Amino acid sequence: MVANKAAWRPAARRFALGFRLVRRYPGAYGLLTALFVPPALIVAALTVLMPQPNLWQNALLYLLRSLTVVLGAVTVMVVVAYHAQGRAIGVPRATWLGLRWVCRYLWTNAHTSLIFWLPVSGIVWVSAWQAEAAPLGGSGQPLMNGVWWAVIGGVALAIHTRTLLAPFLAVHGDLPGTLAALESWRLSGRSFWGCLSTLALAAAPVALPFGVVCGGLLLALPAAPQATFLLVLPDLAWAAIQLVRPLLIPAVYVLYTELWDAERARRATEGTPPPPAFTRPLLALTKPLPHTGRWE
Repeated sequence: MVANKAAWRPAARRFALGFRLVRRYPGAYGLLTALFVPPALIVAALTVLMPQPNLWQNALLYLLRSLTVVLGAVTVMVVVAYHAQGRAIGVPRATWLGLRWVCRYLWTNAHTSLIFWLPVSGIVWVSAWQAEAAPLGGSGQPLMNGVWWAVIGGVALAIHTRTLLAPFLAVHGDLPGTLAALESWRLSGRSFWGCLSTLALAAAPVALPFGVVCGGLLLALPAAPQATFLLVLPDLAWAAIQLVRPLLIPAVYVLYTELWDAERARRATEGTPPPPAFTRPLLALTKPLPHTGRWE
């Protein structure tokens, strides 16, 4: 518990250092928000207006959603990297550079998504099997459902914390996606509470109000509006994630810099460990591919 409490002070320092960048360049982060939050909101609206979209409408929804989910994230990462180095950058140029990093970002996310969803989906399956095959009587099953959701949430948060640094290592550290995921797992394993506290503190200003509002609406809405709200909730969540990125990404960038600089200094004296055998086929698979992401 002492270690857990001690992690909050450096997390607060990282959040303050990151927020200093936002205060120094408020126009850039405001414009990023204005550009990349609306696509997710438009998708939410179109999902209601087009309950059975055709092929072309699905393509439009996918493109709009990708602007928030993918390009919004990488563009904020580019802006933060420039601002952390004391270099100004316009949003159009940052977006262009972000586009060049999209392939690396997506390949890295393919790794972290697999790491995340395999165990989480397994627990969800086991919980559903228990509720159907061996339900508890009386109030036991609702209580058990609460336990299952707590377990699922705890595992999901722990795994997300362990993979938090992967996109930073891939984009800012210019590591192949496979190594970025591996190094994130290693670094966060040694600094788990530092990663978790930084994630929680930087996300809380948006995540907590969003969660409270969503929970209140789910409890207050009648059945039909509640079903509609659940339908658009994923895209509303992506809009909220884009809102939190100007707070979260600068703080995690500070965390990434601290941990990766220390790791590289350690390796300068002790040597770099060879990649594990199971990563080598994936590294060989992507090595011949062109690397479009470059820093200018």
